[in-house]
Amino acid sequence: MTTNTTATSPFLPSRVYDALVWIAQIFLPAVGALYYGLADLWNLPLAIQVVGTITLVDLFLGTLLKVSKSNYNKAEAWADGKMIVHHEDGVPVGINADLENIRSPLGISDQDRVTFKVVHNDLEV
Repeated sequence: MTTNTTATSPFLPSRVYDALVWIAQIFLPAVGALYYGLADLWNLPLAIQVVGTITLVDLFLGTLLKVSKSNYNKAEAWADGKMIVHHEDGVPVGINADLENIRSPLGISDQDRVTFKVVHNDLEV
């Protein structure tokens, strides 16, 4: 078993990322729609400017989150390790686990789920 104590970690902690996604996908669009509707009913000022600002902030936040998620996926920080499939003459003959991102040999016991990237030994390792 191979361990790596310098495993890639995400830029944002999971809770922070999830909260920002909720803000970008739920909260800001709802606030924008609410203000726009109330501005029309109650003659609130600058409806187009307020909603436009909320929309631009939301677009900016959504773009940053998308770039962050893409970089996270490319770095394979989501994987706890690799399941390496060994082939002979194109036929799978065995599987080995490479737990490179587990911080300790018993690290799996502290997790409620484990995710592996499947790698074929003739393609990459």
